[in-house]
Amino acid sequence: MAKLTLTDVASGYSAATTVNANNERIETALENTLSRDGTSPNGMNANIDMNSNRVVNLGSPQSSNDAARWADVTSALSISNPVPSQTGNAGRGLITDGTNLAWGNGTHWDRTTDEINAGVTPTDYNYLPGDIRRYGAVGNGVTNDYTAIQNALNSMADGGVVYIPNGNYRINSALRIPGAGITIQGDGMWRSVIVYNGSADSVIRMNVLSSANSYVHVKDVAVLGLNSTDVLVDFSSVSVGTVERCRLWGGTSFATRRTTGVLLSASSSSCYSNVVRDCDIQYCTTGVRITAGANANRVYGGQIQSCTDGILINGTLSDDLLIHGTRLENNSDAMDVSDFRMLRIIACRFEKNADGTVGLRITGGSTSYPPALLQANYFTGYAGGNDVVTSGITGRVLREAEFADNYTDLSGRGTLYVGLGTLGIGTPGSAGAGIITVQSSDTNADLTLTPKGTGVVASTTSFRGNNMVTAAAAGTASAGQIAWGATTQTTVGAAGGASALPATPTGYIIINIAGTNRVVPFYAAS
Repeated sequence: MAKLTLTDVASGYSAATTVNANNERIETALENTLSRDGTSPNGMNANIDMNSNRVVNLGSPQSSNDAARWADVTSALSISNPVPSQTGNAGRGLITDGTNLAWGNGTHWDRTTDEINAGVTPTDYNYLPGDIRRYGAVGNGVTNDYTAIQNALNSMADGGVVYIPNGNYRINSALRIPGAGITIQGDGMWRSVIVYNGSADSVIRMNVLSSANSYVHVKDVAVLGLNSTDVLVDFSSVSVGTVERCRLWGGTSFATRRTTGVLLSASSSSCYSNVVRDCDIQYCTTGVRITAGANANRVYGGQIQSCTDGILINGTLSDDLLIHGTRLENNSDAMDVSDFRMLRIIACRFEKNADGTVGLRITGGSTSYPPALLQANYFTGYAGGNDVVTSGITGRVLREAEFADNYTDLSGRGTLYVGLGTLGIGTPGSAGAGIITVQSSDTNADLTLTPKGTGVVASTTSFRGNNMVTAAAAGTASAGQIAWGATTQTTVGAAGGASALPATPTGYIIINIAGTNRVVPFYAAS
């Protein structure tokens, strides 16, 4: 109430008027005060200015309309069944189970439109949308984190990043990517680990196999499998995607090999222009499989180790494939190719692949398209484990690099097999000499031609310097052929006497010496 100023009563003549005026002032002032007994008027039409003084001795609030003491506010605040808000951002907290809410400066990320559309309700609003911890992932290697990770994927159905932080995330069901433009991003192949222990399935795969699946990426995570038929990262019907810096292990040792590391397949829809880059793939039945017309796919760098088939290309012809700079070690067959066209294998290292198996096996391909190109590769390791073998095909299937500074090196006991085909030296249709050079620390190293097979044992022929050496008796030559043998004799047979030549030779061989044809007679053996 404001201070009152009353008029003094000066004389008896004006006393009544002055007293009445003072009473009106008092009445007006009282009407602007709060009434303790609740009589009207007792409402406030303006603020109370305490001039920096406090209102003291308030009681505990009894209803939502009571004034609250600071002690009541700071001790606990109970919220029952709140509705998650769609507005605001920083500086708030929201508890959805009626528990205590502590004051602090945390960050609250509200439920997104994509989460609402997907029917996903976060469990921890302190994490950004897409972070699997927002949806309840624990990452302790024991808790089943499948639902949390799948909810994160579902919340990004229109594209975005699903973040998998450092931790071991055990899942008992396969993960399904709901659409295009989604990236699964971890903290590193040794930090963000997905351990699958469900039934046989593709651990990471598109939810719907469609030509619309593109720009899907899996990066910097590890996926560990359990079943022999699992596929760790299944890019069937994915185009322009990447599997990058991932650790994909099917088992824990060579003896426990299982699963396929990466599958690129167009069996249901197109699968092209995908890249597998700098991955560590181990203990799989197949490291990388390209099949069913999956075209223009690439494998760059990384290592594929201790698998049955390091890289397997089979099924319906897949064309325009590139394997570049990949290390393949200790596999049963490092690379097994049966259906392809335009395959390039460049700057790869085939190392210590299993004894008696094959480094690169080519058993099928299109002869109407350019052949497989080998360029600047290196083969080294166990006997038979660093071979290049082709069989069961005709035409030009394998082509070595055509430039002197690019070559494929067969090291150690390396062998190049051409099954029922031709090893061509030089560029077809171009002028120039084709040269085979034997390089060895042995001065008398041989260039040896050894027919192999399960039929009649054939002889071995080697070239040393200017000499041709045969290791067995001559075989039978057809018309226009000469069979060389290693057997020697001192006579020419009964027709010519003991050591004398008969008057008439059996025939003549025409050879060209220094541009002039020469005739060399030959005689029948005894």
